[in-house]
Amino acid sequence: MKTMRKKLFAILLLAFCCVLFFPITAMAEEITEEPIALPETMIIIKQLFSDSGELEPEKITINSDEGGRFSFEYPAKTIADMRGHGDDHSITAFRVEGRADYRIDKEKERKFGAEYSRWIVGEFAVPDEIVYTVLTPSVSESHSNISKFSITPYGGSFETTSYDDEESEHHILFKLQVHITRTDTVYDVEGGSTTSEHSYDDELIFATRTVGFLDPYPMQDADIVQKAGTKGKWEYYKPEDRQWGFRYTFGGTKSKHTEHAGPLATIFISILAILLSILFGNTGGFIPTVPAG
Repeated sequence: MKTMRKKLFAILLLAFCCVLFFPITAMAEEITEEPIALPETMIIIKQLFSDSGELEPEKITINSDEGGRFSFEYPAKTIADMRGHGDDHSITAFRVEGRADYRIDKEKERKFGAEYSRWIVGEFAVPDEIVYTVLTPSVSESHSNISKFSITPYGGSFETTSYDDEESEHHILFKLQVHITRTDTVYDVEGGSTTSEHSYDDELIFATRTVGFLDPYPMQDADIVQKAGTKGKWEYYKPEDRQWGFRYTFGGTKSKHTEHAGPLATIFISILAILLSILFGNTGGFIPTVPAG
């Protein structure tokens, strides 16, 4: 009876470890995120006030450091007859300040490659008010209707939307949370006008592409992508300068296809071995013999 209770307890504990502990272990060891310096040049490929591809790409200069802090000036712009209906658009310049990190998902990189596993991410702020103005034809020959957007930013984030691992360039989408006060002035035939105003919150976006990005973790220094169908096994071993632990070895040479289990993974595997020995009486060699030293 005591033996059955002991085995039942071991099974429950094993299930608890598998469900709760192992996902946390995998997440802690497989995803890394470090500050990164952005390249000196990026290209705006989608402007803040236009549809994608509507305006020509525009180069901007980035000031950045190794701690990930960066800033740049979003340029002022005026576009006449922007959509072919006689409407003129203009936007004031504003400053962008933020911090960038480089995130790598090692598990995805092994399965799918760097293109789907590396992102430049972060948050940014815009300390300036942005004024966006649209002039449209009016029924009055002497005046144009005016729509003025007074934009107050209060938060922003950005993230890689695509990464070309051959060219090592990132396409990055910036999302800016803003409070907008819109003022519309409409003229009549006689030159008289009416003005209306309303406020709302919104999200504005613009997109950039890096130029000359140097990946701090080139593919040859990263984990090798596991080929489909390649099988491996856990081994109990002792590196020259470390304590005993586990490693997972894929097919091929160990120097290129070996993953070392981190401290949390080693603890989990050790617990698993102990529980299996309790369940089966340690008759199947579930606990490896630890060599002396």
